[in-house]
Amino acid sequence: MYIAYNPVFAFNLAVKALAVSLFDNLEKNLTIKSLAERYGASEKQLHIWKRFLSSEGLKLFEQRRPGRRKKSLPERPEGVKILIYESINRLLLKTNDGQDFKEEALRERRRLKEEYGLSYQEFSRLTSLAESTLRLWQQRESKEGKEGLKTKSRAPKRNAKALPPEIIQAIQAYGKRRQRRGSIRNLSLFSQSFRERYQKLLIAYGHLQLSARVIGRYLKEIGLYQPEKKEKREAKRGGFRSYFPLAQGLIDTTHLFFLGLWVKVITILDGFSRKILSQAVFKRETSGNIIRCLKSALAKSRRFLSLLSDHGRPYKTVRVRKFLQRLGILKLLCSPYYPQGKAPIERYFRTLKESLREKSLFLLALLGLWTKLKERIILLFLNLVLAGQRELYNKKALVCLGGESPEQRIKRTAGREVQKATGLLLEEQARKDQTKKELLSSLLKEFKIPAHKGRTKNYLCRFWKKALKEAAEALRKRLIVSDLPPVGRFYYIAKVARSIEEREREAEKKRAQTILLQQKARERWEENFTREKEAAAAEKKREEENPEIVLKEAIEWYLCFEGNPFRDYYYKKRISTLSQKLFLTSSASSAGLLLENICSWVKEKDSLKMISKEVSKMKLDLPSFSEEEKERVINIIQESYQKVKSQLPKIQNFRQLWKHYSGTGTKFSFR
Repeated sequence: MYIAYNPVFAFNLAVKALAVSLFDNLEKNLTIKSLAERYGASEKQLHIWKRFLSSEGLKLFEQRRPGRRKKSLPERPEGVKILIYESINRLLLKTNDGQDFKEEALRERRRLKEEYGLSYQEFSRLTSLAESTLRLWQQRESKEGKEGLKTKSRAPKRNAKALPPEIIQAIQAYGKRRQRRGSIRNLSLFSQSFRERYQKLLIAYGHLQLSARVIGRYLKEIGLYQPEKKEKREAKRGGFRSYFPLAQGLIDTTHLFFLGLWVKVITILDGFSRKILSQAVFKRETSGNIIRCLKSALAKSRRFLSLLSDHGRPYKTVRVRKFLQRLGILKLLCSPYYPQGKAPIERYFRTLKESLREKSLFLLALLGLWTKLKERIILLFLNLVLAGQRELYNKKALVCLGGESPEQRIKRTAGREVQKATGLLLEEQARKDQTKKELLSSLLKEFKIPAHKGRTKNYLCRFWKKALKEAAEALRKRLIVSDLPPVGRFYYIAKVARSIEEREREAEKKRAQTILLQQKARERWEENFTREKEAAAAEKKREEENPEIVLKEAIEWYLCFEGNPFRDYYYKKRISTLSQKLFLTSSASSAGLLLENICSWVKEKDSLKMISKEVSKMKLDLPSFSEEEKERVINIIQESYQKVKSQLPKIQNFRQLWKHYSGTGTKFSFR
């Protein structure tokens, strides 16, 4: 252990070192080395002080901290060693690897250093943790806090596992099928094709995003793929970039040999979504055919920001360029002899050729016919279905109609009185369900208010429907309605409707304010409840981690509330409970030593060090720390010890610790 030098002592030692170097016969057999050994300093430190003293003088010891010297510690008694070993034992058995273990290890090291003077080297030897690792954890915690103790490794969190056998068989079977047409050179293209073809299988097993590296691993097992190391080529200018839908369109032409005839397929594709917007087959590739495809792609008000193509002659003609300029579309050209610049459309051409080889042409033709005539066929077919369903329903006997069919039911007739009564009820219902405009028209007609080219109706339309109904009802109850002119009736309805509307709005405002006040009160209560719950949980966790510190704080609070009956009700029980928990974490051989340490700490108590801040905030009177009060506390702790004494094991968890370390092959020593 090292302590700071006293400046006066350091100055005197530096003077002696300087004198030894200047005078050979100052003292017999006196050297810098013997001087350092005599006063417990390092030889290197003495030479530094001697050099600084000759150059800077006394300023070195006035403004600078001189350094540290080694302090020899007495040998620890056996009881203290047992307490240290049990603390290390609890640390190693209670926590697991991770951030919590790091925090607990650093907290325990600081406590053992303050109480027993345990150094880094001894703590490292007892816990089998490297000293450099402990210092690194301490450094990160001081700089970054708890965040610095989190694991920052970039290694994968899980190991690779074998795929289901069905997927492995599908990969290898598809690889053999593709191997017959040629070797698998581009693994990424093969993987993309496999994922598209076996999408349902991959979704069923939860491996939709299967990487190309995993697929290549299973192809290597059967010798279908051998990767070639190639140098990475730099990106070419004018290549495809994915931005957003319709930001960049791709156009290109491919050659097909179909039923003995060479044809050319012109395709336009959206770069972001890879949706085919237009596709047509021609005998020749001309600018007119290209413009025809562009018009088809842009038919439904679609507009590209740019169109990317290769350096083919038809794409660079004046006619195509002017057509694109008129629509405001930018014309882009990819790099020559570099088809990767328009990779999405090249990949589509490959898929197109594969599908024409593998699938039936007749089915593809039927699918194309269905796509063209789908809307008309569906509407016509659905109309026929609905007509047949209507006839069946009308003739079907229904339970809700008492076993009659709708056709039989509709032939019934009702008497005149029933029809008249039903009409009155329906009129009343229609009057309730009428719209605001219909209500205003009826009111203007009822009270003979002139429309004034719709201005009267537009003005009254501002008010609520409910307010207009109540205003009209109030006007009907007046005895002088016939005496009021039409303009007066209009003003009366408008004024009453406005007052009713203001009254309703004021009531709604008060209800809204009440709801907000109730919500704020509820949130405040929930916040206080959550804060109290978190504080209780934090206090409980603190009791589990540092029961001795919490016990000392409870003892100081007990002494602080001297003469208060509250302390006997709360803190006496708390001291007893915490003491029992603390003793139960020890063994029979160390619990007595722990009891002696706590009792001696209570006897030497002369100030409130641990709760001084809280006491100053609460402005409480400081206790007198009488011997009687200390004896009461000691009696409470001794009674707690007697209660749990019979439950204490002879050796606390050493057997589990030995099994743990013997199973892992780690050496553990109690020296």
